[in-house]
Amino acid sequence: MLYTSASQETSTVLLKTAVAQVMSVNNTAETNILFDEGAQRSFITADLATKLNVQKEGSENLNIVSFGNKTSCIRNLDKTTVQLKANNGEIIPIKVLIVITIASPLQSQSRKITQGLHYLHGSSLAHPVTDAESFELTLLIAADFYWNIVQDKVNALEMVRLLETCDLEKFWKLESLGIDEKEVDTQLIDVMETFAESSITKQNGKYVSKLPWKENCPEFLPTNKEIRPKEEQKM
Repeated sequence: MLYTSASQETSTVLLKTAVAQVMSVNNTAETNILFDEGAQRSFITADLATKLNVQKEGSENLNIVSFGNKTSCIRNLDKTTVQLKANNGEIIPIKVLIVITIASPLQSQSRKITQGLHYLHGSSLAHPVTDAESFELTLLIAADFYWNIVQDKVNALEMVRLLETCDLEKFWKLESLGIDEKEVDTQLIDVMETFAESSITKQNGKYVSKLPWKENCPEFLPTNKEIRPKEEQKM
């Protein structure tokens, strides 16, 4: 599900968030998660780490450069491993660094966004719709574990699949012209046979075809016998 922290309704910025069970050896907690492919390392807040009673696995020095600054600072952060429980019951281990906070609380836009999206009704959303106006991120999953969780399979809408099927069917029909023998309209067969009998002749070993004029139609095209000599004189 997508959420935004922007306060202006005309410039909504959507972020990928989800709610899932996160576990340690001792405890389990429901966690608000942000998926960020632009980050290199995954993080967990100190509050969630304390609630889970995680076991620290050493520390790591991390170069941090804030927006607008050219200089970096080195921070020593504790490391640990937590387990994410997926919807299918799979347990996915995630190595994280412990920080005080990940981001300011995000403004929830779920109810406003989904009101007009009727095709989402009945779907299992990664971030369930609630009445909460905001929520706090307690786990950030970066590119190092993103593809361990997010699958490459997309559940397309039924309407989209029908359009794709229709277009694909047209494509194969074009590809099979002259190969696939389908039932042809009898009227079309009669027209083709009449044209072959009346308009195609063999002269001096070559086939000659007339223009396929419609039958029983008056000759609307006038002769250009008078115009043609004048055009030739101008050349």
